[in-house]
Formats: sequence, structure tokens, C-alpha cells
Amino acid sequence: MKGIRLAIVGFAVVIAFASYLHLENRTFNQLKDDQIYPMIDEPKNHPVPLTASAMKIKDPDIQLTRFYTSQNHDSLYFGIWYRGDEPVKEIDKNWKREKGAVQFLVKVVDSNGTTYNGTTVGNEEGAFSTFQYVQLNDYTHHEDGKDLEVYFYPIIQKEKLSEPYEHPVAQATVKLESK
Repeated sequence: MKGIRLAIVGFAVVIAFASYLHLENRTFNQLKDDQIYPMIDEPKNHPVPLTASAMKIKDPDIQLTRFYTSQNHDSLYFGIWYRGDEPVKEIDKNWKREKGAVQFLVKVVDSNGTTYNGTTVGNEEGAFSTFQYVQLNDYTHHEDGKDLEVYFYPIIQKEKLSEPYEHPVAQATVKLESK
């Protein structure tokens, strides 16, 4: 009889813990699963998807959401997520942080050679991972663009100044969807 009670209590604890993790990670999971847009503010109009699906960068292990542009093609939105301090864990520096997450300068180069710079702008904490929003307000999407080169430079905090690390810790080629 004691064994049955113990099994029931153990099962209840497992269910309670699983429910807690599900509720704690709800927004994080919706962002990474492309159920909500990777934008801090809810858009007034649906953004235009530029990529077919999310993608993964290896070494370091970073995931990228789908890329979106605004209806008038003047902004670029996407998100990244990773475990702990994965992108910068091997490098010992005084990183600039927002709510505990390392901040990144994000450099995007389109197929025309135009460079756009932005930063990570806020984050969502999961139980074991971090999601960060990326927004480039000066981006101009060209319908004939084939791909984007994306680079992530962590930002070093030096007293009152901050500057990007000299080398990107991750980079990827993102293939744009052809319409």
C-alpha cells in the first residue's frame, strides 16, 4: 500500500513539474516554434516572411527563427535562441548584458553588398535557454535578393563605453525565399 501511495505522489510531482515548465516556457516555445512573430511589439500588419523555415548554426549552437520584413520592406525581424551563454562560453570577457543575456551587434550583408547593423533588443528566458529578438530598422529588402550573410558580434562593456568584439562568434548564410 505504501508503494502505491509513493508512486501516486511521485507521479503527481512529475505532472506538477512538467506543467510548471510548460507554463514557464510558453512564450519562449511560441517564439522558437514560429507561432508568434519574433517582434517585441505586436505588428499592426502581418510581416512578410523572407525565409521558408528556421535554421541552425553549428559551433556555437544557435538557432535562428524565420526572417521577416515589414509590409513596406523597411525593417528586418528575426530571433535567435541558445542554451545558457553558448555563443560566448569559450571567451572570457566583460560582456554587456540585458536581463542576464549577452548583447550582440548583428551585421547583415545582402546579396548587393549592402551592410546593415542592428543589435539584439530584448529577450525571453526559457527554463534552460535564452531567446533574443533582432531588429534592423534601416534594412531595405530587394525582391531580387538571394541570400543574406549574418554575423553575430558580442558586445564588450568597457566602463561607460561598449564596443563589439573584434571577431564574430557566429555567422550564417540565410537563403531567402523566392516568390
